Amino acid sequence: MRFHFKRSSIHAKNTARAGSARKNTPERKLKVDPDQCLREILELLEDLRGGDDNARDEAAEKLEALANWLRRGGFPPDTTKLKGGFP
Repeated sequence: MRFHFKRSSIHAKNTARAGSARKNTPERKLKVDPDQCLREILELLEDLRGGDDNARDEAAEKLEALANWLRRGGFPPDTTKLKGGFP
């Protein structure tokens, strides 16, 4: 399973400091590329429609990652780049 995360520079600074009181949870460390995540979700849904049952679990995990990103205040994917609803 591939998630498109980018390490934040804040995380790098916090882990470099000895004795940092801030917890380094995955939610604090990683950023999601919502555009790429949405494209992969749509591709997985197409695979699922084509009969690939393994795509269901991966799509659900990516949907959850995107939902968590949005709940934490992340920016939404740019749906204007999608043609006809699919990449």
